[in-house]
Amino acid sequence: LYLPTGVERSLSVSAFTQTDVRASFSSFGVKLDVAAPGGDAGVLNWNTDIFSTVAPGSALAIGGPTFIGSDGAPYHTNAGTSMAAPHVAGLAALLIQLHPAWTNEEIRQAIRRSANAVMAIGIETDSGHGRINAANAVALPAIAPPHANVLTPANGTTVPGALSPTSYPITGYSAQSTALPGL
Repeated sequence: LYLPTGVERSLSVSAFTQTDVRASFSSFGVKLDVAAPGGDAGVLNWNTDIFSTVAPGSALAIGGPTFIGSDGAPYHTNAGTSMAAPHVAGLAALLIQLHPAWTNEEIRQAIRRSANAVMAIGIETDSGHGRINAANAVALPAIAPPHANVLTPANGTTVPGALSPTSYPITGYSAQSTALPGL
């Protein structure tokens, strides 16, 4: 079984309604990273769904309401995780433009860290780290990645003993590290 959440360095996105609840059609679970606006289930609705550009005559345009914008382009309302994921991709693009030296993982963590908790504080199965917040994300300062130096034992030295959940703390080594603020 192929699941996009299993792809390394990907972001798993759920769709949220305008009332900040997971849409009934949306994915959920422990591997979820963030939520984004995705519309609502049921009949296409101008008030609750996401406006998207649509090619005239395409399958999306047939049978659904189309609105011609002031720019002359056709728009259509739709709901789905396919409407939520582009919000996250757009936010990632903004962050890449602001911080071109950031790695994919730093972009991913910035999107997670800047999300608004909507269901409960912390990570939960409907919104992951929360609903994305572009203003919070672009306001994050450029930060240095964590760094650790093992001071002892010297490289190649064997430390006697066995690791098990009951053997902590492990002795015989020392380290220094710096942590990312806000994590």
